Amino acid sequence: MTIAMVAATSDFVDDVPDEPLPGIVDEDFLLLNLLEDIEAARINFGIFDSTSTIALARSARRSADEVLSALSRLEANGHVMLAEDARVRSRIAEIAREVRHVKQRFKNDDAADRPYLVRDLKVELRDRNKPVRNQPLRQVFDEAISVATPAQCEALEGLFRSLAGQWGNGASLADFQRRGLLEGLDAWRGEGSPSLAIAADTGSGKTEAAALPLIAGALGDALEGIVGVRAILAYPRIRLAANQAQRLAAYLAASASVPNLPLLTLGLQVSDVPDSFETMHERYRDAWRGAGPRAYEFPFFACPSCGHGLHLRVDEGRDGADALVCSTGDWRYDGWIGSKAKLRQRPPSLFLPTTDSLHQWLHDPRYGALFGDSPDFAAPPSSPWPTKSISTRTSMAPRWG
Repeated sequence: MTIAMVAATSDFVDDVPDEPLPGIVDEDFLLLNLLEDIEAARINFGIFDSTSTIALARSARRSADEVLSALSRLEANGHVMLAEDARVRSRIAEIAREVRHVKQRFKNDDAADRPYLVRDLKVELRDRNKPVRNQPLRQVFDEAISVATPAQCEALEGLFRSLAGQWGNGASLADFQRRGLLEGLDAWRGEGSPSLAIAADTGSGKTEAAALPLIAGALGDALEGIVGVRAILAYPRIRLAANQAQRLAAYLAASASVPNLPLLTLGLQVSDVPDSFETMHERYRDAWRGAGPRAYEFPFFACPSCGHGLHLRVDEGRDGADALVCSTGDWRYDGWIGSKAKLRQRPPSLFLPTTDSLHQWLHDPRYGALFGDSPDFAAPPSSPWPTKSISTRTSMAPRWG
């Protein structure tokens, strides 16, 4: 049994650059909420058909043109499927439909005779809470500076300047981000709870709540001359580790541009990190394509500034680190530790392994310097909290409320 939904098509030319996605406004998400509510009631009654945009417009008490325009923006950003016959289906409804029609198959031609695996399906929705950013950045950092050590005060002031340069002087944080900074630095100094958990919805800013105190603490240690891994951030999946490395690299590059603020280094350990760029094994060649003398196309993430590709330039960073340079030349980070050999020789300030790699490396004496088994490098702090950033959002697609 097949239920088809023909997507709307448009002509395109391969050599035309991608245009930026249309922006989504709050009213678009409210319309998406209404659509999902309608779909959930129908799915729970056993109906999995798509919804008429005309009926949706009536329910929203908006004109058909307004609704179609909003749905077009939602479709472009991947939230809904919009068909040529003016019918629409959300991501939640599409996944529910696919689950409902899964069959137990054994041969190519047995679909008509095999049973469905799902007899009934119930959907429950929960609105995403959008954090209110009403804590002025300057005020939050002044609060943190008031109880910090002298080195942390200098680090916090420099970090504030770098964030203000990125976000604007009028930037604000959410309250959970403010508490993350304050309580994280308390833990770094051994004055607060040794274990903190940060829970918030996807896209709400958990990374900043967890990373800002780690960056500030690591900067403070660097100002005191402490070298070695200052924080280990373990991730269950390679793509998540790479995504977080991209965001951290953006913050570390920005902070390094502040006068008198040290450069924090960053290293990633996943399967495609080569043993050495000088003697790279053949199995890494597909991931690391040449981009010039002692330079390679960087495979893990794009430029945090513009989204274009990055090049890794071996040993061209500061103090023997590698450099990540945007292919357009508009961004650069001189603190990347790009190979396993260099991770052993020069442990990064922030180390991002997958959980599997962390388990293996903790049992490998070759990597002892990362964990404090070398007199040349300090061990990761034992008193700071082992950050675990979690999400309370577990449903199939995000909602905004």
